[in-house]
Amino acid sequence: RDQPRSRGLGDVYKRQTWDNPYVLYEKKGQIAYLTMNRPERMNALGADISRGLHEGVTDFRNDPDSRVLIITGSGERAFCAGGDLKEMAEKSRSGEPSIPPTTTTVSTPELIMTTYNKPIIAAINGVAAGGGCELAACCDIRIGTPNTRMGCPEARVGLGAHVGTVMLPRLLPMGIAMELLFTARLMDADESLKYGIINKIVPQNELMNYCTDLAEKILDCAPLSIARQKHNVYKTSGLPLPYAFHINAGPDVYGPEGAADRSEGARAFSEKRRPQWSAKITGPD
Repeated sequence: RDQPRSRGLGDVYKRQTWDNPYVLYEKKGQIAYLTMNRPERMNALGADISRGLHEGVTDFRNDPDSRVLIITGSGERAFCAGGDLKEMAEKSRSGEPSIPPTTTTVSTPELIMTTYNKPIIAAINGVAAGGGCELAACCDIRIGTPNTRMGCPEARVGLGAHVGTVMLPRLLPMGIAMELLFTARLMDADESLKYGIINKIVPQNELMNYCTDLAEKILDCAPLSIARQKHNVYKTSGLPLPYAFHINAGPDVYGPEGAADRSEGARAFSEKRRPQWSAKITGPD
């Protein structure tokens, strides 16, 4: 290719763009990185991490210059271990609600799932349990490592796994999803790959470079085409085929807004070069 792939990612996970040390958010070109950064608590979903995740995904949705988001966790033990049970217990002892009332109308997993215009990749660097599994399940692509383990063990601590009960049966055979929910067990990386809940297992030290390369392959493709494909995949899922074929969700790549990139794609193909896309996604959905 006539344009080299980007590198130099060593400082991505050390910087932050707001006053929240537990969530790091960095943009490198058209790729955004959102990192849960409390490895000593296995990146559990306390109030600070939950708030930072919501803010980061919202920024990504609304930024026309960001085209792919990669979500991961710090350390090698956990992507995200789910709800912060220590924080819940501390609040319970002090008389506060163990699960505080939400300040947003849309949860972060739903925000991820309904970011129809742009792809989101989960780089699952370890345990993804409970809310962590739900976050990963709502991403479009999931890449794991040999120490990835996934599942929703909420029943073991009296919680309901609301997002997990919706997503796991859509990603796994029904019986396997029910077994995971009812027994609170976690699948290891090999079983997760076997059932397709993760796309690939890569060595721990190669995870972020692999996900970045994957994101850059997405950037090679037209943004309006990617947006249309993601809209159509999610909005036709489960519909009978005669209805699904007539949904036509997302940007109209065959209309005037896609004309410039259609021409550029054809020219780049004939000239054997990387296309320079001009269209931008200007809204969250």
